[in-house]
Amino acid sequence: ETPPDEEIEKSLSELSSSGAHIIKIALFANSSDDIARLMSLTLKHSMKYPLVAMSLGNLGTISRIIAPFFGSCLSYGYIEKPVIPGQSNLPSLNNTLKKYFPNLHQS
Repeated sequence: ETPPDEEIEKSLSELSSSGAHIIKIALFANSSDDIARLMSLTLKHSMKYPLVAMSLGNLGTISRIIAPFFGSCLSYGYIEKPVIPGQSNLPSLNNTLKKYFPNLHQS
């Protein structure tokens, strides 16, 4: 699930204080509001520390495409088979990111 904003922000603060170099937050989305809230928090906090954020599940697939726009520094795709529901194959993800973020560095 995607917990309340305050709980997410508390986790981000704790992870940042622990010395993490990059913070990854992956939360299951039950609604478009869950995705919107996570992307909003990503935008708010990505200037403070490197952050990877995504919503999980089939509904969350869109977050893997739009997350860079909100400051997420990575996205994940699969090579042979999806690890979790909603994950795109790497070529598809790469092509989509190139289409919408032509200046984004990709590996």
